[in-house]
Amino acid sequence: MIETKIWRGPVAYEAGLTQLAAYLESEEQETGYYVLFHARPTVYGKLPHEQFEFTTQAHGKTIHVFLVRLGHMFDDALC
Repeated sequence: MIETKIWRGPVAYEAGLTQLAAYLESEEQETGYYVLFHARPTVYGKLPHEQFEFTTQAHGKTIHVFLVRLGHMFDDALC
């Protein structure tokens, strides 16, 4: 199962993990994928490179997290 979101900071990130874990539980799955698109680092914070791909546990489920940086696609002058 894959959950996709736009990065909106750590609180929204944690809520998405909980949501995905609940979906996995309802489908009797143990592993999921959480893909977050990070478009506005000046608004939501910059992330170190080592945080772009990692695996975490949420509510007893294994979740592989991928943060996708959209680069200059969203120029701050246009947002």
